[in-house]
Amino acid sequence: MADSDLAALLCSRLCHDLVSPVGAIQNGLEVLGDESGADMRDQVVELLASSTRQASDRLRFYRLAFGAGGAFGDVVDTAEAHSAVAGLLVGSRVTLDWSVRASRAEKRLMKGLLNLVLVGYECIIRDGTLSVALDGQGTAESLRVSAAAPRLNVQDSLRGALQGRKSADDLDPKTAPALLAADIFSAQGLMPVMEEDADGAGGVVHLRLKAS
Repeated sequence: MADSDLAALLCSRLCHDLVSPVGAIQNGLEVLGDESGADMRDQVVELLASSTRQASDRLRFYRLAFGAGGAFGDVVDTAEAHSAVAGLLVGSRVTLDWSVRASRAEKRLMKGLLNLVLVGYECIIRDGTLSVALDGQGTAESLRVSAAAPRLNVQDSLRGALQGRKSADDLDPKTAPALLAADIFSAQGLMPVMEEDADGAGGVVHLRLKAS
């Protein structure tokens, strides 16, 4: 698959996740133009504010995950990544357990981490917990992303994409972050792997890195 094909998939994923808040903003503005009641106008303004924040949060996350991301240079502040992930989850029923000990980390590592966060998030149905861990030195081998939920949806296409398999079944916007993560880490001689286990309240998906 050409880099341009992956870029197109990532753009599709970005557009898909922005359609809802941007559409809500458009609808809200149309209602606001026709509505004269104070109570209704207040509700519409609240909707506009919420949808605008959601669109802004998602754009901030995808700028870091898909784009150049963060400040210029080879390292980024992990607090920026933390804020971006937290913003992505606002309005969902997924809670975040952030255990990143390093204050700064190599930029490509953080881009890979954010894309693995998307992979884990994609596996959660409705509600659950997304856990992110990285040691104080920011070593890739210590990276862990886990998704725990009463109900999980783990697609085979995600597994294939994480292993760098780019078959026709893997080529869709949902699996694009997994493909990007595989490309990022393969340059470092690493491969993301997905492992599953069960607990008393459902299941857990673990994402980590191993030597390729």
